[in-house]
Amino acid sequence: MIVSGIRRCGKSTLLFQLLKERYPDALYLNFEDPRLYEFEPTDFARLDESIKASGSKVLFFDEIQIIPEWERYARQKLDEDYKLVITGSNASLLSRELGTRLTGRHITTELFPFSYHHKIKS
Repeated sequence: MIVSGIRRCGKSTLLFQLLKERYPDALYLNFEDPRLYEFEPTDFARLDESIKASGSKVLFFDEIQIIPEWERYARQKLDEDYKLVITGSNASLLSRELGTRLTGRHITTELFPFSYHHKIKS
């Protein structure tokens, strides 16, 4: 599943809710974490080692679109029968090309910010 939407609309919050309620053993990785600023496509091999060590078959990747060639890696994980939940706010996640890159192996959900319009009675 791909969850897209504008910045600060609640994508990460939705991931944390899914982690807590449905997938407590999932592996979560936020690619905007400063420790991953230098992450490159060659680092996916190291990530694979960590994923194998975790034993989890459910992967949550937050803001993965900032990593070049992320679509190939996501496809590889899907081919290996992993369940993926990906978030991103970049237009690349909304692009029609994404369907061909993942060859129809995804469901895209666009998340919109909540509105707390409150009417005050006088």
